[in-house]
Amino acid sequence: MPSMVEVDEIHEKTADSGVSIKDDLKLSSGNAIKNASGADLLTEAGALGSSVVFPAGHVLQVKSAVVTAYSLITAAIPNDDSKPQIGEGSEVIRIDNIQASHADNYFLIIANVSGSPSANDGITVALFKDTGADAIAAVGVGAIDKRTAPITLIHKIQAGSTAEIDFSITAGCTWANFRVNSDTTAQRYDGVYATTLTIFEIKGAI
Repeated sequence: MPSMVEVDEIHEKTADSGVSIKDDLKLSSGNAIKNASGADLLTEAGALGSSVVFPAGHVLQVKSAVVTAYSLITAAIPNDDSKPQIGEGSEVIRIDNIQASHADNYFLIIANVSGSPSANDGITVALFKDTGADAIAAVGVGAIDKRTAPITLIHKIQAGSTAEIDFSITAGCTWANFRVNSDTTAQRYDGVYATTLTIFEIKGAI
């Protein structure tokens, strides 16, 4: 029969040396390692408790979306010195209802839009937050004559609250049509040529 020692506290013998555990520490079912306030740090099932504090820069969650279907965008995004607007171009991908665990955390947003113009024209990709009319980020490429042009947009934004947020990506040419996930009028590479959107929630300031 296993031996048992019942104590309320364990203290270090030598100042600043800490307490070393030389073998496995096993928790009985339903128990947890707790902090001084009694909040869980590590449960018996191996899950981290809600009171665990991660360092700045730690990735707290990841959400992603993938679109492999072919589509044709006929709406243009002007190539001028104004912010792209929500009604310009067409939406190609989105992630809804992402929620930060703290208002001070950041979202790192990485979009990769695959496709080509129907003629020798430039392409613009823009990022929108919720129903805001103005893009919060945009990137463009110069004139490309009917060739595939994967375009990457990377943007960092502070969450600002713990409310749910929607992020969407739109794309469009200046005057030509934009063929999403293709350089012709049909899908390319049997569904592995894709448009993607990935959002990371990152702890604290980066």
